[in-house]
Amino acid sequence: MRVDLYSGLREARALACAFGSMAFRIGDPSPHIKGIATDSREVLAGDLFVALRGAFTDGAMYLGEALERGASALLMPFDVAPPMGSYWLMQVNDPQSALMNAVRLRRRLCGGRVIAISGSTGKTTVKEAVAALLSEHGHVEKSEGNFNSGIGMPLSFLSMEEANFYVLELGISHPHEMEEMAHALLPHIAVLTNVGSAHIGNFESYAALVHEKLGIAAAQTGEDILLIPEELDTPLLKSISSVIYRVGRGERADFCAEKVVFNAEGTRASLRFGEREIRELFWGVPGRAGLSSLMLAASVGVLCGLDDRRIREGLSRASSSTPRMKKLTHGKRLLLEDCYNASPESVATSLESTVLLAGSRPTVAVLGDMAELGDRSEALHRAVGECAARDGIGMLITYGKLANGIKKGAVLAGMSEERIHSFEKGEEGALIDTILRRTPENAVVLFKGARKMALEKIMLELRRT
Repeated sequence: MRVDLYSGLREARALACAFGSMAFRIGDPSPHIKGIATDSREVLAGDLFVALRGAFTDGAMYLGEALERGASALLMPFDVAPPMGSYWLMQVNDPQSALMNAVRLRRRLCGGRVIAISGSTGKTTVKEAVAALLSEHGHVEKSEGNFNSGIGMPLSFLSMEEANFYVLELGISHPHEMEEMAHALLPHIAVLTNVGSAHIGNFESYAALVHEKLGIAAAQTGEDILLIPEELDTPLLKSISSVIYRVGRGERADFCAEKVVFNAEGTRASLRFGEREIRELFWGVPGRAGLSSLMLAASVGVLCGLDDRRIREGLSRASSSTPRMKKLTHGKRLLLEDCYNASPESVATSLESTVLLAGSRPTVAVLGDMAELGDRSEALHRAVGECAARDGIGMLITYGKLANGIKKGAVLAGMSEERIHSFEKGEEGALIDTILRRTPENAVVLFKGARKMALEKIMLELRRT
């Protein structure tokens, strides 16, 4: 990962102070730091290289490479011997904790409103939608791509210039990650899109996962706001200090979706908040996923003071660039790229959206393994197969060993085995050949799987054929 550094922290000694360190000049480096990189291969001239320690690698092994690429500063543990060269030396006990220290300082300096978005699914889409919406009302800085981890979030925030709104995505995969990020960011508005099964294999129970997700509100006060799905119920909510608003379609929703219509064009709905009704809202993805993105983004817009027109226009613009369900073509076939990651809930909503987008056209779902589901993996893969059968997917193509469970679930739910084709790693050519030879020319084809399955590469090869 690499980012350009916020202009107010580009002086070496000021940056070291933010880390909780001192800056020692070795040789004759420039006093100005251009950016921060955690991967030595991405270092540019004038950057600070952060030597992080991970489960499989140690950044200290790449200090020399970072200097060769032009790094002018190194952030490294005390127990690592400084290499030869010309640079600013900054030493700390733990470089990752030092990054979070810098976030705390940067947070105290920023004057805009901080909006933090998390959830098992949909958080990147909602982040992009909120950022587009709020740009109707002021200058917005947002986290780029999926920079949402305990490393990505600090890098993203430390790159942001002064703004009216800071929109950040927070992602967790293990216990004890969320609260540290929340205490550093102190979000004025925290958004929890949902709590599903993503990363459930890394937690003792679903309740433990809910507890971790709600850590997004751990540092909030009574003047701050937490947006949650209407259906989320847990005693943990009683311990949260912030004002809680529920978002949904039922009687308990504070922000309530009304007049909802799903069709091949997308999702249309009105939003009611108290006596206020915002009509004719649109999102280009139909189904539950589209409605959730629309509702959560519009709710943030209301809380930030946007009028109805700006909310409508901002959503329309955001919808045209959503990272979900990207539409590509191969001849007359419509290919839906939703390959970044997969959980049982996100696959289910993608299947629903595929059927709605297809209308009367034939549907095909290419579904890969889902990761980090622990001992629930087999059952959750089967549940996805059952969902595909119930939704009426015309042809199911599974990819990967775990995805065989999807086939089992689909058969149990009544899908004929003749409509199911299964492939494993190394059989990509046969998979592509099946799409070309056995699917109708006007089919709508969904690609969805865990990041490690790299289904987007199969899509790319298909389009080249």
